[in-house]
Amino acid sequence: MYVAGAAVNVSSPDAFDAVMRKLLNSLWAEAASGSSLKKYASRNESAGADLVNMLMQCTPDLTQQQCSDCLGTSIEMIRDCCATLAGGRVMVPSCLILWGTSLHVFDSVSQPLPPPMPPPPIAPSPPPPIAPSPPPPIPPSHEADVLPSRLGTLALVQELGTRRLYLDFR
Repeated sequence: MYVAGAAVNVSSPDAFDAVMRKLLNSLWAEAASGSSLKKYASRNESAGADLVNMLMQCTPDLTQQQCSDCLGTSIEMIRDCCATLAGGRVMVPSCLILWGTSLHVFDSVSQPLPPPMPPPPIAPSPPPPIAPSPPPPIPPSHEADVLPSRLGTLALVQELGTRRLYLDFR
């Protein structure tokens, strides 16, 4: 936990206190009820001559109730020690509150966050491999294919799965 404050005088303490209470309550509800992508709220409001800027934020992993509890504890710390200070911060591991009159870095979030990217498509599984069909068996045979020729007879003989060529000159 970290608590720090700026002991600077404000021009109108009563107006400053009223604005602090208003901002603490309204931003508390707004930040806690944010989406899982944006548990954040900020605003500025005039307190007499001073402009009070405030920001509240929770880590996105917190539920609405957990964020509300974390900010509520931090707000109690501010009310106990620092509500009249012109600026300060309370930081705990899961939430944060910043406020001040001299900084204008807490501009309200005017544009909504873009929607999250869709998950990548699931690639279909490849089809099972197709096994090549074996060649048809060559039956053992003693038959011969005979080709007549002017020079002789060419015979292709298949014997027990082996092919042999014979040239017969009769």
